[in-house]
Amino acid sequence: MKRLFLFLAISMFLFQSCEKDPISQNPEGLTAPQLPPTSMFSLPESTLENAEAGKTEFDTKWNFLHAGLNYLGWTAIVVTNMAVPVKAFGMAFNEEAEFVGDNTFEWKYNYNDTSPGGANYAVSLTGQYINNAQEVEWKLTVDRQGAYSNFVWYSGIVATDLSYGAFTLNQKPNNPETLIAISYDKDLSTQDVSLRFTNAISGDAGNGNYVEYRTEVNEYFNRSFDVQLGEDDLLEIQYNDPSGNGHVRHPKHFNNSEWHCWDNEQIDVDC
Repeated sequence: MKRLFLFLAISMFLFQSCEKDPISQNPEGLTAPQLPPTSMFSLPESTLENAEAGKTEFDTKWNFLHAGLNYLGWTAIVVTNMAVPVKAFGMAFNEEAEFVGDNTFEWKYNYNDTSPGGANYAVSLTGQYINNAQEVEWKLTVDRQGAYSNFVWYSGIVATDLSYGAFTLNQKPNNPETLIAISYDKDLSTQDVSLRFTNAISGDAGNGNYVEYRTEVNEYFNRSFDVQLGEDDLLEIQYNDPSGNGHVRHPKHFNNSEWHCWDNEQIDVDC
């Protein structure tokens, strides 16, 4: 009987020694934070994108085209620089996170950019709970074989309820500096959102200029864009989705503070 007891005791000890201690692996019993939607850092599709195709119709669509082409000119910077990082981040939705300690989870995977001149990236996305788990600090780091490693492409802090977030996008892997600052706010009761992209390049002539997108679901003009083109040069655009009619206000261009309107065929009309 004593031998049997001793055998059982040793067996239990060996079994427990081989098991991973769940407390040491995840002392707080945390679950992986919810990945922020890519809509937090990418501009939505807009009726203003039709402006490029309508440039030959300035005589009848002047107001719409003035609004749309100025908008597209600024947002080209955002789209060009955000496209690949957003796609790289989006891959995380297909992966499982691993707890790596210090209230942090990590998603690790490879992303192959198939666009012209694209490259393969080894991606590490981390989400660390901070501020008593009210917020998550996100960091997307990439390695590109033969070029650079541990480049923090972008980082930010997001509320765990996804009601707000702030990110910075970096450029120049060998000498990182901030390119674009992004801020996001969402009213959880109305679902209205605001999303702003600001030029954050140090010493750039356009530093501080921005484009901001907003929704106001209870207003007739339920979509709007503000485009800061320069000092004392604000372009305001409002339109209805889905009809597409709207108006623009741009004092520096029109030499007045009035709204200038277009109908649902984008033709100039009186306001």
